[in-house]
Amino acid sequence: MLRRSINPRLAPCGVLLAAGCACLPPGTHTALDRDLGLPADVAAAIAAGAVRCALPFADPVPQAAGAPVLLAADGSYRIVYEQGPGGDWVPQASHRLSVVPDRSPAGALVVRHEVLPGPLALPGWGRRATARLEVHVRRVADRSHLAARLPAAVATTAAAALERAFELAVDPAAPQIGLAEPNLAGVAAQSAIDDARRRLAAGEPCRAEAALLAAARLTTLGPLQQRQLGELARLAGNLDLARARLEEALLRSGDAATRADLLARLTSLSAVARTSGRDANGSAGLAAAAALLHTARRQRPVPALDYSLASQLHRRGADELAAFACSLLAREHGAAILVAAPSAPAPPR
Repeated sequence: MLRRSINPRLAPCGVLLAAGCACLPPGTHTALDRDLGLPADVAAAIAAGAVRCALPFADPVPQAAGAPVLLAADGSYRIVYEQGPGGDWVPQASHRLSVVPDRSPAGALVVRHEVLPGPLALPGWGRRATARLEVHVRRVADRSHLAARLPAAVATTAAAALERAFELAVDPAAPQIGLAEPNLAGVAAQSAIDDARRRLAAGEPCRAEAALLAAARLTTLGPLQQRQLGELARLAGNLDLARARLEEALLRSGDAATRADLLARLTSLSAVARTSGRDANGSAGLAAAAALLHTARRQRPVPALDYSLASQLHRRGADELAAFACSLLAREHGAAILVAAPSAPAPPR
């Protein structure tokens, strides 16, 4: 599910836009005009990422997560690259856009706007520019419209990159070969997850599983998306994929309550696997969960919670003595937290 982000800050980019208005020598341009079924910020992030990939040496900070854009006062987006006297391309930008997962249980994607203030802004070549590539994305109701002017030198490459990017973004069945741009990969992965959910609701578990596997190959998802993927895989009957995704979510999560929930889901999944005969020795799932708990405890220890989870694991493994011992340790650490908490001051007499 894609969700619009709210961008409370609009860095002034009038100076950058004005600097790009210098007269350029006439040349042959290719025009693109598309109505897109995507929110404007998502479409702009995808277009900016596609152009950055089409001009791989243009971005002066290629390791940056976000793709460069100009954000206008009316809320529209412009992706602008200018060619200098030596033939090299550079972007104009007031912001960088990144498609990232939010923290909601629904696993929505939002577009993060990173402001490039002052010296971090990218001014382009200004009056020395010899050619300009420009893509304009504006909002139309809950959709968007894209208009592009592509100079002849890069028209074929840039047009193909844009067309391919939006094909992948809106069609989960499109071939995913060569998909590397992170904004596009995030949108395509979420689209595949949504498609898997629809397939499950329609009673098509095999197609749902194929969509899940496509999503897993596309990008490194956050813990909430990994959990979402694991739950969908469990519903589709792919217990191995479900376990792998829930384990990945547990390792990536830094929230104690989320870790407890994920561990409970993993132990429940192991019980289902044993009942269905999918877990041959009956202990592999518990051993994997114990290993993950050990890793989580080493990276971010929460003793009261960790001993409580260890107690649950021992109980599911029919080791009641160890479970009781861990419960006592969890109780001791919980009491220590209460004792260490500052007490309220005594009322004045």
